[in-house]
Amino acid sequence: MFGIALTALGSFLDETAASIGKWAVTHKKEPLMVMGFLNVFWVSAIFGAVALFKGEFAFAPAALPLFLTRSVFEIAQFHIGLLATVKSDRSALGFLMILTLPLLLAVDTVLGYEMTTLQLLGVATIVLSLALLLVNHGISKKGLGYALFIAINPVITISMFKYSITHYNTVEVEQSLMFGVLAVYGAAMSYVMHRENPFKYLKNPLCLAHSLLRGVSGTMHSFAYVFAPASVITTAKRAASLFAAVVSGNVYFHEKHLVLKLASFSLIVLGLILIVV
Repeated sequence: MFGIALTALGSFLDETAASIGKWAVTHKKEPLMVMGFLNVFWVSAIFGAVALFKGEFAFAPAALPLFLTRSVFEIAQFHIGLLATVKSDRSALGFLMILTLPLLLAVDTVLGYEMTTLQLLGVATIVLSLALLLVNHGISKKGLGYALFIAINPVITISMFKYSITHYNTVEVEQSLMFGVLAVYGAAMSYVMHRENPFKYLKNPLCLAHSLLRGVSGTMHSFAYVFAPASVITTAKRAASLFAAVVSGNVYFHEKHLVLKLASFSLIVLGLILIVV
């Protein structure tokens, strides 16, 4: 239960940060890659500080091949996720991110795990609710390709992360280094694409708030995987993120079809519950 509560709170903080970031980029307050740097800077710093405080900052050499492989997929998720944040509707992005969980279950099936009847029914309910949204124009096609990629790619990154913290590294070490890699990438791309020093934006109150919220939410999400199975945490994260995205999309970005989206949200939550029962 603690892991789910941690995930839910982290998801609402994350959606708040994402909405601030989208507004800042669309209103020319910060460049795209600077937003990416701000998204990950404090996550890396917080995890690094926790690891140093505990005196457990030791990286297992055997984890290096997996870490390097995961970093490639995480960088792709980072870059395309930024494009999805500014180009896709918030609620559309939230709905499509739900696809991660059925895909994780499909991978488990391929690996030899059996799916129960309830899990199959849950997947069917989720697919049906998304199909109804698409048919009734409840999901905007804007930025659809980006959204689909960042829904599918976490099937790989989550599996690698869970394996690594189970067999090799602590959450703090694994995530401080991975988010450090992403921060370096974001800083480098800020210079290359925008000719900007991303660190100066940490002096801007709006950008600092966005960055700190991302840092806290990212830390919460990562630690949540210690307290519950990956499927349960992913379910809680997707459900909370979806609700927050529907609300922010309607309130702040004036997206349409609120009633249809809330009805689909209810069906998706039912499907998610069936999957993890």
